[in-house]
Formats: sequence, C-alpha cells, structure tokens
Amino acid sequence: VISLWEGDFMNRANADIRNAVATNGFRLWELAAALGINDGNLSRKLRTELPAAEREHILTVIAEMRSTQDREVKANANR
Repeated sequence: VISLWEGDFMNRANADIRNAVATNGFRLWELAAALGINDGNLSRKLRTELPAAEREHILTVIAEMRSTQDREVKANANR
C-alpha cells in the first residue's frame, strides 16, 4: 500500500527499488534492516539516484529477502 502523501513513486528517484519493495510485499524499514542501516538513512539515500553498483546490491538484497520469505512460507506449509 502506498501512502497518498508520498504521491506517485514511479516518478521519484530510485523508483525501481521502491517498486521492488512494494511488489514483493515488503516495507522500506524491512529493507533497511536487511541492509543493516537505519530506516531513516535508507529513505535519505533513496532521495537521489543511486550509483549502479549500489542499486544492484539493494535489488539483490530484495531478491534474497523474497527467497527467504518463500522458503519460510513453504516450510510452514509442510508442517
């Protein structure tokens, strides 16, 4: 769910990262925790376009979060 306060995030900096977080059912604070940084610092980083290497690292972390979530769901379904 995207807050109306935030507006259309597709026109914002790092829209691909924001979209990946949202479409995978995560919140930015969860991504920040996975990155080992404060959620405020992540929000500040996302205000301007990130370098390609940092963008790829963050997208990889999101993919790992999704993979972990899928494994947990599968493990719970087998109980």
